[in-house]
Amino acid sequence: MNEIIQFQAQIMKTFAHPVRLQIIKSICKSEHSASEIIRKIKLSKSNLSQHMKMLTGMGIVSSRKDGVYIYYKLSNNKISKACELMQDIALDALKKKLKLLNKVK
Repeated sequence: MNEIIQFQAQIMKTFAHPVRLQIIKSICKSEHSASEIIRKIKLSKSNLSQHMKMLTGMGIVSSRKDGVYIYYKLSNNKISKACELMQDIALDALKKKLKLLNKVK
């Protein structure tokens, strides 16, 4: 299998978790500290750390340390656009399913 396709599949697997999508959405406009993300999406510190390890490992999120605080941001603005596009696709699919269900009733 093509190496680029394999790597793309790995990236898509990384996106394929609701918590990681929430994390991405929470930092899509600006950098946030770990504690801000924890408060915003109601995660434990260890749970955030686990997900951030995967996101940073795949190059989706970058981090920097400032004293005792760790700050995270998207490593590429295209990631935010890709997530918005996927959300639009999901909403379109849900609308089609709802339309089909309404026809059945």
